[in-house]
Amino acid sequence: MRITIHPDDSFSGLLANIEQEFLRQGIDPDSASDCYAIIDEIHANMRHHVAPGEDGFSWSMNLMVSNNRLIMAFEYIGPCFDPTKPDTISNQSIDERDIGGLGLAIVSALSDDIQYSYKNRRNTLTVYKNFTNISRENNSCP
Repeated sequence: MRITIHPDDSFSGLLANIEQEFLRQGIDPDSASDCYAIIDEIHANMRHHVAPGEDGFSWSMNLMVSNNRLIMAFEYIGPCFDPTKPDTISNQSIDERDIGGLGLAIVSALSDDIQYSYKNRRNTLTVYKNFTNISRENNSCP
């Protein structure tokens, strides 16, 4: 599934398309929830840090499933920016730490692997999420 996204597209509209695809592919609810958070963070970063000042800017997201692994590839044309090398989040309190990097730390924590490439002005961030089709919740209670 390939989706083209514009900065003014709402996350809820994007989510509706993704939810249907996750149901069709049999992605368990817990893994889907992690993926929604990952997609939301990347969507927010694209809207607030990449798109401003770029007329006609858009990016694409490819969703693929292979061997119980969800592959989310985000692509856009622009200057090279490798988000797999964010500054380390320090142990400072939220009031003391610098702004920036926390969203990428969340993406990293929720994913199983992240890869980045840059070729011909095209940034590609590929995020991998393994799933088991088994919920983390214990459904054995009556």
